[in-house]
Amino acid sequence: RINKFPYVIDYLRKRLSDINHQYTTEIKDIYLTIDFNTQVLAKKELVQGANNVVYTDKNDFNGALITIKHETGEIIALVGGLDRKKSQFNRIFQMKRQIGSTIKPFIYLCALENNIKKSQPLINVPIRFYYQSESKKQVWIPRNIVPQFAKYTTFEQALIHSHNIATVELALNK
Repeated sequence: RINKFPYVIDYLRKRLSDINHQYTTEIKDIYLTIDFNTQVLAKKELVQGANNVVYTDKNDFNGALITIKHETGEIIALVGGLDRKKSQFNRIFQMKRQIGSTIKPFIYLCALENNIKKSQPLINVPIRFYYQSESKKQVWIPRNIVPQFAKYTTFEQALIHSHNIATVELALNK
């Protein structure tokens, strides 16, 4: 069973290494919060989802999935990538993400909780934000992954295609 969860084992080794540097006493017991059935399902769903994605270079494509019990913060399932044999890089703990990638699901969740319709039009044209940083004026221009601009898109299309500009407009105006 343990070989089925290589990213969990990597994470455990890292945590134990960190703990050994902090404490001088011997560790006798280790309790994991990983749920076997949820872990198996998470791996299956990640691979199945990746197989359904249309992508030009499948060798360059990857993903990760973590399931956390929100009441306690316990990790129930952890899949750091599609295939540990091809890449030991754990996309959950080692990946650096821009803030937009992290908060975008919450922006869409808030909109859905406020009964936004999937046909709701959203502005999808370039916008600039100016701010002050260390005594100099800076500019931030959100960009879409695919730099094609239709003046408007719908909530549904913005969500499906991960339109950053429309997401910013949604967060600011809805």
